[in-house]
Amino acid sequence: MKKLYLVVLCCLVVVALITIGSTTPFFGLANPSESIKIGAIFPLSGDMAYIGKSNLNAFNLALEDFKKENDLSVDLIIEDSQMSSSVAATAVNKLIYIDGVDVVVTNLAPIVSAVTPITSKEQIVTFLTSVVSSSFAIDYNFTYKYYPDVIDFADVIIGDLNKKNITSVGLMIYNLEPGDGFIAAFEENYAGKMLSVERFDISTKEFKSNVLKNKDLNVGAYIFIGWPQSEAEVLNEMLQLGYKIPTYFMLANYPVVNTGAKDALKYVAPISTWYTFSENNSKEFVNHYYEKYGEKPDAEAAYSYDTMSIILQVISECGKDKNCIDEKMTSTAFNTLIDPKLRFDKYGNAILPSALIQYDASIMAWKTIG
Repeated sequence: MKKLYLVVLCCLVVVALITIGSTTPFFGLANPSESIKIGAIFPLSGDMAYIGKSNLNAFNLALEDFKKENDLSVDLIIEDSQMSSSVAATAVNKLIYIDGVDVVVTNLAPIVSAVTPITSKEQIVTFLTSVVSSSFAIDYNFTYKYYPDVIDFADVIIGDLNKKNITSVGLMIYNLEPGDGFIAAFEENYAGKMLSVERFDISTKEFKSNVLKNKDLNVGAYIFIGWPQSEAEVLNEMLQLGYKIPTYFMLANYPVVNTGAKDALKYVAPISTWYTFSENNSKEFVNHYYEKYGEKPDAEAAYSYDTMSIILQVISECGKDKNCIDEKMTSTAFNTLIDPKLRFDKYGNAILPSALIQYDASIMAWKTIG
């Protein structure tokens, strides 16, 4: 009887050890040498390739810096979205079903709209950057957005318009889900009238007819919410038409605008929403990036560097445990380039302040206003 008891006890111990060994612990990887696979889907060709380049450069730099002080095996698998939702859908399916990634990172609303339903269905941890809508993190589990929000951008523009008593505007905005939120915010909070509201697709290259329409309507301010290259085109058309009124953009401080519409910037002196990345407050990162790539980082690079740093921090602590990752993402204050005490809300959206900047021809640069 005693022998039988010992045999049963030994069997129970073996089963327990096997069970423990097959379960990922709450903190850390079950096997420290086990590699984490991160799949990144960025536009590396086409009109938005300059953003994809910044994303990828910053990701590689953050990974390089993290590995200097941490023993973590990470495989980074890159896919080119080509700024096509169908290409992105194919890419994310490959990353999940063929490459077996543990984390997916992607950007820009048309691509995010195609990727997040797939990653959510398969419960893949997903990080978003360069996307301004909070709805993706709200609607999909294990999805986190590290970027400012379009509603905050709308609020700071509305506040400036109301303060200046500008009683009418014309609005041209991209035909994407974030645009719906921007329009809704204006309808609710703007004290004046929207005399014109038009939408455009990503393929649109010419905006002269819309500029002329708002000129004929004699709007008090012109608001254009789109991509930087589109903003450069609008500025150049306004210069050619000799049309100068208070003009508002979203995230206009990019090289494609600063170099592609240099004379028009001086003429129009537009105002743009912006966020809190400052080269002066991040000199070490700026210098490090320049040494590595021979050029200064733009804001996309700063946000991408932070995104990868956050990913590496949480997976080094949680491994592949999604619930641990979710708890860390919504309870941790992260030390980032943008904010030394950055937090995410309960849905997984980064809590980030927004500001307004205006182009100052006397210094040929943007400066904070308001």
